[in-house]
Amino acid sequence: MSEPDKIMLQNCVEFLKEISFIIREEWLVDCILDLRRRIPDLSQNQLNEKVLSSLLISDMKSYGAPALPPGIGSIKVGKLDKPTIVQIENIQDVSLSIAERHTAQPKPQAKAKAKSNARAFVPFHKRTLVLLVTDGVQECSCLEFTFIPALSEKITLGSKILITNASIRRGIIFLQSYNVFILGGNCERCIEASQKASEAIKEILDTHAAKIAHLRSEFAEKQKSQSTPAAGAGIAPMRQAASTSLGLTSQTSADGRERQVGYAMVEPEGERVITTNDILSESSADESDGFDDDAEEG
Repeated sequence: MSEPDKIMLQNCVEFLKEISFIIREEWLVDCILDLRRRIPDLSQNQLNEKVLSSLLISDMKSYGAPALPPGIGSIKVGKLDKPTIVQIENIQDVSLSIAERHTAQPKPQAKAKAKSNARAFVPFHKRTLVLLVTDGVQECSCLEFTFIPALSEKITLGSKILITNASIRRGIIFLQSYNVFILGGNCERCIEASQKASEAIKEILDTHAAKIAHLRSEFAEKQKSQSTPAAGAGIAPMRQAASTSLGLTSQTSADGRERQVGYAMVEPEGERVITTNDILSESSADESDGFDDDAEEG
């Protein structure tokens, strides 16, 4: 590397530190040499802009240096004080089910709520974004603690964001609207990985939906066959039930008056009619027989 290139490299390193970009020097050297070879008369400002553009559209895992706190996943309570640039590897709205995230139209992200006193509507946002981010060395999760208008689950994966003055709880960075800034960019690796994962999840969901639909169809057919009686089925029991009924029996006394003496089971013609008097008389006979037997034994 020539002396002018070394000077431009040092100035570029200082520029990147000022905007909180921490990168590996070997990647920066290769980037500057490539830019100087393609555009020899680049000024320092132009070089800085070109390098920054290259950083935003490149994979941070190819050039990133440690920027997040060491062992961030094991930090129970902490704070990310210094400005830190990370790359979004993935983003999900965990207020939606997996099916809503990967299949049909999801629930609207904002509902209108009316003020009690007023003319305008206040937007009511019901979502919770969870981001997987990396500094090129470590990965960690970020939680949308309060609604952040600049963030969306539709954001381009590989975008770079600047986080500062954020709380850390159990290894998760808590994001709020005042401590996160979108820098832009993309990453082909992240986009392709997300598309493959989404297609795999859709395939699994479609397979399960087909199985559930088949089981429901089988169950409906089974219920239908059980609820429809065969020809002639159920007629005999109905006839049998209709042929036997409970009726009152009466007896005419010596003075010619009719009085009720009990209930009787009225059955088809030719069969015996059993009255309550028959049952009582049979019970009395059994009792008297038992008493006489006892007396004889005595």
